[in-house]
Amino acid sequence: MSNRKVTDQLFPTGRAHKVQAVGERTRDAITDGINDLDNGINDLLNGVLPDNSGFTVEWCERHERMYALPSYNSDTLQDRIDRIIAHLTPPNPEYGYLSLEAIQNELNANGWNGILYVYENLTGLFPQQVLPQLSFPPQLGNGQLGDFQLGTFNFASDYPQFFTQYQLGDFQLGASQLGSAPQFNNKIANSVNRYDDLFVNLYPISNTFYICGPNLGDIVILPLSDEVKLRTLLLEIKPLNSVGFLLIEYI
Repeated sequence: MSNRKVTDQLFPTGRAHKVQAVGERTRDAITDGINDLDNGINDLLNGVLPDNSGFTVEWCERHERMYALPSYNSDTLQDRIDRIIAHLTPPNPEYGYLSLEAIQNELNANGWNGILYVYENLTGLFPQQVLPQLSFPPQLGNGQLGDFQLGTFNFASDYPQFFTQYQLGDFQLGASQLGSAPQFNNKIANSVNRYDDLFVNLYPISNTFYICGPNLGDIVILPLSDEVKLRTLLLEIKPLNSVGFLLIEYI
């Protein structure tokens, strides 16, 4: 049944409403409003997931911008839709949350064979728990709280290339910030730009992996030109709900 027919059936039919031209225009206006609402709902439903014939190029571009997915001149619309669906599809729980072999195969095929290695972070280790300690400052006193000793591993000083100091308050004294905390700055979650990548290091962390050298904790040095290429590839192939810690320097 058309929207106009529904409007005619619902519109009052008494003598006071039988104003010829005005009544017709009123019915037309109501019908147009319903049609616009109907079209808007259909467009939204067609664009939420790229699994229907109503998924347009415009919706495709929105999804690519949202998830920082690449598109190439040779791509068909179906190629781009397949890439979006692959990015949104959750992993099969029967095979674990992350296909390390698939990511490793893609890294190997794109020129990093024997250079970059993928490790699943099953125990939820933070980068400072994986990177080897470089400096050994003297312990301050004999006090120890649990496994923490005052004056031990300063990971932010050992690896300044990987940790950015974020100020926790509004106060600064000289070059020192009061209440600042180091945060690992080379993760891959949802952005091509490593410094714009939004991910909160909650504890315990899950659905994470490392990309580094042959041994977990080994740092790899790559050309600066590889950074965007690598991050773009990882955003395209990794599960949406996963986060990677990259022990990689770019020079």
